[in-house]
Amino acid sequence: PAILLAWLVCTPASAQGPDGDTASAHLQAAEMALEQHEYKRAVTEYRLAAERSSNPRTAKQATRVAYSYGFTEDALVSARRWAKLERDSDEALLYVAQLELRLGKLRDAKRSFRSLLKRGNGAADEKLLSFIPFLSQEDEDDAYELMRELGIVRTEGAPQSLPERLMVPALNVRGITSGNTGSLARNVIPSTAVAALGIRLVLGNESAHLRQLIVDHIEGQGFHVVSEDPDMETRLQYPLIAKVTGGGGSPAARTSMSNPFAQSVMGAASLAADRAFGPGSLVVAPGMGGTLPLTPFTELLGKPAIVVPVANHDNNQHAPDENLRIANLWYAIDLYAALLTMPRTIF
Repeated sequence: PAILLAWLVCTPASAQGPDGDTASAHLQAAEMALEQHEYKRAVTEYRLAAERSSNPRTAKQATRVAYSYGFTEDALVSARRWAKLERDSDEALLYVAQLELRLGKLRDAKRSFRSLLKRGNGAADEKLLSFIPFLSQEDEDDAYELMRELGIVRTEGAPQSLPERLMVPALNVRGITSGNTGSLARNVIPSTAVAALGIRLVLGNESAHLRQLIVDHIEGQGFHVVSEDPDMETRLQYPLIAKVTGGGGSPAARTSMSNPFAQSVMGAASLAADRAFGPGSLVVAPGMGGTLPLTPFTELLGKPAIVVPVANHDNNQHAPDENLRIANLWYAIDLYAALLTMPRTIF
């Protein structure tokens, strides 16, 4: 992180124009804030410097710093200033279009991308292909490439994206057994079938209520539901019997992405991800599944909680041959070094 930080605080472009002295003061304040790991203040000072300077390099620097730390709205303000000062810069306009898309300003983003396509003498289709790496960063799960890698045509929740589906509860069939297969298969009719189910909760769900919904559904299929092995009297009374056991679980927790702590985490993680995998590599999702004791922090202590994974996407988690790429190990070291040197935002 020290090497990347050195890039971020490199000598700023000199401010010019009637507000040059004010811009220089904001640049100096931004550098000091970065050295003290006060990322939000640094981004704000850079933005103010860009607004008061007529030098496009100042706006460019402000854009890149805000982008790297995940302060999208500040980055867009600075990028628009950069594009205004350097009207022939494709890079500036591409930043504007990408940030507008990220913020859901679809009409503005279409206008910006259309302007990029009209520039220069190159073919429009070739330019459009060059935008794909930038557009894919806005797809939180890189759906197209991931689906190609996994060999699937569509997902269960299509056309909704994975981040959208993570905002609603989910039922997962973790395993099914009944009889034998392969070389152990026999010409018999199995008398039982067993399924292990898991429910992923979201904020506001109660595990007991969702469990009961499953029981109600099973009963709706004509089964008599019991919690213990049925005795002979029960077996003779009901033609279809389902035994349902288990329960409990951890309540869901959620921390807003606009929370200052979340912003600091995203800024620190962005630095490590950029260094390990290239600029713009960080993927930020609104939620993740997992049985974690987060509610004692969010509900009892009133503190934010953020899940920060480090594993590669194909690590076979909780399965045979679970693995961690060496590159992800080095990334994890950089990541947690950045996290442990963040500014204090909650304590």
